This record gives sequence, structure tokens and C-alpha cells, in this order.
Amino acid sequence: MLQKIRDRAQGWLATLILVGVTIPFVFWGIDEYLRVAKEVVVAEIDGEEVSLREFQHSYQRYRQRLQSLFGSNFDPKLFDETQLKKETLDQLVDTRLLLQLGQRTGMRISNEQVAAAIQGEEAFQKDGKFAATLYEQRLKSSGLNPVTFEEQLRQGLLTEQLQQMVSGSAFVTTQELEKAARLEGQQRNIAYTTLPIDPVKPTIQISDEEIKKHYEGHRDQYTTPEQVKIAYLDLSLDELAKKAAVTDEDLRGFYQAHVADYAYPEQRSASHILVEVPKNASAAEVETATKKAEEFAKLARQGESFEKIVKEHSDDPGSKGEGGQTGFFVRGVMEKPFEDAAFSMKPGEISDPVRTDFGYHVIRLNEIKEGRTKSFEEVRGEVEKAYRQEQAEKVFYDQLEQLEQLTYENPDDLQAAADALGLTIQESDYFTRGGGKGFMANPKVLAAAFSPEVLEEGQNSEPLELESTRVMVLRLRDHKPAASRPLEEVRKEIVDTLTLEKAKEVVADRGKKLLERLKGGEDRAAMAQQEQLKWEEAMGVDRESPKVNHAVLREAFKIGRPAQKPLFGSVQLGTGDIVLFAVLNVQDPEPEAIDEKTKNTLRDSLKGSKSQQDWQDFMGEIRRGAKINLSLKDLSSPEE
Repeated sequence: MLQKIRDRAQGWLATLILVGVTIPFVFWGIDEYLRVAKEVVVAEIDGEEVSLREFQHSYQRYRQRLQSLFGSNFDPKLFDETQLKKETLDQLVDTRLLLQLGQRTGMRISNEQVAAAIQGEEAFQKDGKFAATLYEQRLKSSGLNPVTFEEQLRQGLLTEQLQQMVSGSAFVTTQELEKAARLEGQQRNIAYTTLPIDPVKPTIQISDEEIKKHYEGHRDQYTTPEQVKIAYLDLSLDELAKKAAVTDEDLRGFYQAHVADYAYPEQRSASHILVEVPKNASAAEVETATKKAEEFAKLARQGESFEKIVKEHSDDPGSKGEGGQTGFFVRGVMEKPFEDAAFSMKPGEISDPVRTDFGYHVIRLNEIKEGRTKSFEEVRGEVEKAYRQEQAEKVFYDQLEQLEQLTYENPDDLQAAADALGLTIQESDYFTRGGGKGFMANPKVLAAAFSPEVLEEGQNSEPLELESTRVMVLRLRDHKPAASRPLEEVRKEIVDTLTLEKAKEVVADRGKKLLERLKGGEDRAAMAQQEQLKWEEAMGVDRESPKVNHAVLREAFKIGRPAQKPLFGSVQLGTGDIVLFAVLNVQDPEPEAIDEKTKNTLRDSLKGSKSQQDWQDFMGEIRRGAKINLSLKDLSSPEE
């Protein structure tokens, strides 16, 4: 099977092959270390080397994956580059260790497993079935060859199998489940009061010196973001379909070739009485059922209400309330003996008992809808759409191959490809790393537009598959670096920021002092009256209660159980307000009050947590038993 796939395919988009695999090879670029030449080494794992080029490739994929996950919220400034590089190298090391373990233990992934994974991947399917043409296209658009692709997939399946072996052994004891259920179902009586920040803000004064100092120390926060404008070629199957040449003769020929697609088969509607017969029924049971069915057929033929017989005697609960009606059906829907009988009858006719796996059926045919084929004139619009699609598909994949080749051979120009394919070079608006409108929000476009190859080296991007039938190649048209905004332009923003910071400090200090008074034994009602505060009470709240702010609930469920006196705590909300709270009482649920659905949900959650911890412990043991040398000084990314 694999050889057949190889014979018909030439590469694939690697980021789709391992979605769901625990060690995401899509980040780590196994293809690189399978074929990379000897070069600078950044790590050595039990004698196997990880090259700088492999690390850089994996690091870029990791960043692209993060950008895809965060979309328009992606901001490189929010990520610690050193930490990202460390995570990349850690994953590369873990990947090598797992593959080495699989080799030592003799674990193998068969060709049949790989083939099944390929054919089961939705990215390679059309209308729910594996499509060799689509598979070939995705391979070619990624630059992978079938051997490399299959090796990546094989190793990904191997590591997934290893994790399932380790994580799948986790279990939850009854005691653990009961404890978790008690905690989950626990309720608390709490009281709380809010120290608002808004009345404090007008009292805050910000000097020019503070404004200037903040501006100088946070210039990176007050900049116009980096922007790019791109030129691009957009190859779309839909656009090709619109341009396809169409004549009446072509459409009629297409219609004749696909006339079955516009045919409506004959439909029949019946009612039935079922006398159920178990599959392992004895001869005596079969004989009894046969006689009952024959009697029902006889009664129906003698004029007794078919619906009455169904209601009183049929063993089919699904149709019993509807008088035994099946609704309209075509050939290939019902079991064959039932179907053969129904399609040999005339309306109103009662059949002899018909045996199926369910038992004996007495069938009455109710109605026939004759099959027919819609005329060309009736379906001309559908025919034209299908014809255009077919013609476009013939052109699309050929043009895609040319697009890939021409933009690669002419890396600093789109014109050659545009001329050869009859495409127009288009331009985008300016957009940032956070994205713009339409396709400019697509993570693949953002990753390519701001990649070193496009942004710094001025090269064409690789073909980007935005949809299964739409591919784009882009290049830089203009670049606007991030620039500092003048102080006067951002003065109000700075004042608002500093005002909020100082107001938070004032409110927090007041909250701290009041909390100390409460913990010292001062009556909370008397204190509230003195400080012009109001206590709110929330009785019997759980961890997800909508009655109380979730930040307050989280803290209130952390501080333990009150004995004779309330327990007090505080939390500062995102707005800057301080909330003082008191836990007055705790009620645990009775074990019998916890329903099975809650228990099952908790069991799954606990098992998931244990599985994750088991996997982390397992990887820790493997690391401790391996000889790992890291050259952290060599972890420079390509753009550096």
C-alpha cells in the first residue's frame, strides 16, 4: 500500500501530519536531522548530535506555531526569547531520547499503520475518501518527499505509542476520588467588602519629571508597531473556475457523461409488522414466529386494520407508534430481503412474511415515487458549476507546480511567475505582526511576511496554502520599522498609567491595614461603619458561583476552614479595587449527594493530571539515565 502511495505522491505540508501527536514533530523538523550535513553542534544525546541548523529550523517552526495559536494577539515582546530557545532544545532532546528508547526496546510502526494514518488524515481526503491527487499536491507544496514524510510520520506514531503506554497506566483510587469530590462540591458562606480605586484616582498628582522618567524607561511601550506591505500572487481554484471557457456543447457533453448525478431513483414507502426472532433462536421459536407472522398477514389481507395489528403486535418500537411506517426509501437502504420484497410489490399489496436479521416482517406497500432524470435545461446551472470546477482542477495543480518552480528559480521577483500563469501581482495594505484584515490575519501569511527570508533577505516566500484550493506566494513591498512616538503624543497615556499604579498602591496599603485590624480581632461590622464600607454576604457559594467575583472565590477557597472565628483575606482585582473577604463557614457535601456524572468527570480530570505527571516523571528518568551535553552559547536564532 505504501509503495502505491509513493508512486503517486511527491511531498506534503509537514505541519498537518502530526496534529494530536504528543511530541509535536511539526515544531522540531525531524527531516532536518535525517539529512543535515555535519556542522555546528548545539547538543549531544548519548552520542547523537543536534546541529545548529536543525535547532534554528525547529526554533522558527516553534515561533510560527505560537503565532498560529495566538493569532492577532501574538506579540513577540511578550515572549522570552531565551526561554523559547530552551524549550525548543528541550523538545529536540526529548524527541531523540524517545526515538532511541523505541529502537532499544524494539518497538516498530508497521507500513500498514503508516498507510492507515496517511489515508485517515482529513487533509488528504476529498468527499471523505483518500485522494491521491490531493496527497500529491500537499506533498509538493511542502517540499517533502514521500520517504521523508513517511519517516516523520512513523517516528511520530512511535513516540505517541510510547506515551500511551506510560500515561495509559494511570488510575484513580476510591479515596482520591471521594476526596476530590468533597473538595469540588464544597460550599462556603462568605462576606466581602470592596475598597474602590476610582475615588482615589483624582487625588493622585503626577509631575512632569515622573512623566519624563517613565517615558525614557519605557520607550518600547510607546512606539508605532512595525508594519509591512506585501506584493503577492494568489492562485485560486475558484478564480480559475470563473475563467474556464464554457460552450453549450461542452456542458451537454458533461451532462451526458455524468447523467447519473442528476437522476433521482425510484422511492417506495411501506409499513410493516415485525415479529422479532433472536439470532440464536431455536427451530421451535422460528416456527412459532413464522406462524404469528403468517396470521398477521392473513388478518391484514382479510381487511383488518394494518395499523391496529402494528399497534397491538409489532415488535419494532421505532415504528410502532407510527403505524409501522418506514417513510420513503431507495434501494440500498433497507436489508436486502425487505428491499427485494418492497420493490416487487404494488401499492396496497400485503407480502408474505419476509425474514431478515431482525425477524419476520409483514409488509404493506403504501406508495411509489417514480424515479426520473432531470433534463439538461433543469440542471444547467449545476452542470456549469461542476464543469467549471473540473476544468479548473485540471489547470490548478499544473499551475501550482509552475508557481512553486518559478518563484523558487526567481527568488527576488514575482513577475516571471505572473507572466507565465497569467496572474496579476497584487498589493496588500500595511499590516503589523498582529495581523490585518482578511488574508492578512492568516497566521501563515504573518509568519511568512515577517520571516527573515522575506523581511530581511528580500526573497519570495514559499507557496502558502491558505485553503486546500488557494495558494499564495508573497514578497516584501515596503517595510516600516517600529518607531518611538513623541512624548507629547503619549503624555496622557503615561499620566493614566502612573495614576493607576499610584492609586493601586494607595488602595492596597489601605486594604493591608484594614486586613490587619480584622485579623487582630476588630469587629468587621464596626470597622465597616467607621470606614464607610458595606459587607455583602454570599451563603452556600461553590467554586464557580456567579454571585461572587471569581478572583475572590479562588482566594476564599484557599485559606482553609474557620474554627470559631471567621478567616479573613484580601485580593486586588484587575481594576485595582481591593476586596476584603471573610470565610464564615464551610459545608462539605454528603458522599451520597455526589452524582455519578460529577464523579466520572472528576475521575477523568484526576486521571488526566496523573497521566501528565507520569509522563513528566518518565521523561525525567530517561533524561537522568542519558548522557546529555548542551552548548547553550550556540543557540542563536537565524535572525540574530
